[in-house]
Amino acid sequence: MTRRERLVIIAVAALTGIVILLQVNKPEPRTWLQRFERDGRQPFDVSVLQMYLKDVRNQEVDLVDSSFYELGSLHRQPTASSWITITSWLEMDSLSRHAFLSYLQNGGTAFVAATELDADLADSLGIETEDIVSISDLVSTDTIDHLPYARIIAYDTAQCTVLARADDTSIVCIRQHVGRGALVFCSAPVHLTNYALLYGLRQIPSWSIIHAIPRGRIAFDTQYTPYHEEHIGPLHMLIAHPALRWAYWLCGISAVLGVLVYGRRRQRAIPVIEPPKNASKEFALTVSSLYFNAHNNADLVKKLERLFIDHCKTTRGIDPDVKQNLTSMFDTLRERQTVSDPELLALHHHMTTLLATGRT
Repeated sequence: MTRRERLVIIAVAALTGIVILLQVNKPEPRTWLQRFERDGRQPFDVSVLQMYLKDVRNQEVDLVDSSFYELGSLHRQPTASSWITITSWLEMDSLSRHAFLSYLQNGGTAFVAATELDADLADSLGIETEDIVSISDLVSTDTIDHLPYARIIAYDTAQCTVLARADDTSIVCIRQHVGRGALVFCSAPVHLTNYALLYGLRQIPSWSIIHAIPRGRIAFDTQYTPYHEEHIGPLHMLIAHPALRWAYWLCGISAVLGVLVYGRRRQRAIPVIEPPKNASKEFALTVSSLYFNAHNNADLVKKLERLFIDHCKTTRGIDPDVKQNLTSMFDTLRERQTVSDPELLALHHHMTTLLATGRT
């Protein structure tokens, strides 16, 4: 890895870290939606209530996100833990509604905070509510002086105990016995949110309602919150958080850039290699020059004859006339003690001709 590549990788990593840090520390815009999220920081979330139950009252809080019908542990052991849900409107399907009523009949305890129940559940419990004021009439840019709530206008007086009132005629929290169990119903869920508990509004005694929450182990369910989102897959936890979502996209973009920049076939300049020198040829030229300058022509004739014989053994298609001519010349010069330079040059000329054009 080159120095330039290391610098690019460090720059991309630093940019990713800066973006993640900025996204994590980015303040979330305020919204007055009644989301009732357990870990939310918005005014109408319930993270303060959850921390109070866990840290102040030292209760064991199980965070669940399932319909009541899917909570098999509560069906098998109704008295093991209490069930809590906080929402604006509680609507259950037939299976969950039947399981919920059976849970109460068998000794279970539930705390439900909602301004309205669905018609079938309200008829089964004999509870009816009426809205007093809407949140849209109260929202300002910074604060809300009066929080919305609904009053309970119908309930079983023989089985119910009033726990909290907004005024002399507005009941907002009751405890109703159902079989061997009990239901604590609150029609002012907004008064259990972060805004109500932190600002300490005196419109409704919120802490009186909180004290009505059952003690002991609690199953805190968010399945019925108004802005509940289904967990589609493992990637949901990554994309749901803005900072992790930015990190995910930056990693994807960095991977694409890396493929575009470094994924192509790398090429480098091929150096020009000079062909190796023919040392044998140079050696032959040197030796032959030595023999020629020493006028040892008879020995040169013997070496040329040996070269001619080797050439004839390894080469086919030699012109017979050229071969016969060279053979007679070798026979004539071999018998002499000395060979003149012109005769040697003539022999060399015939050898060159044979090597160049001696094939048919």
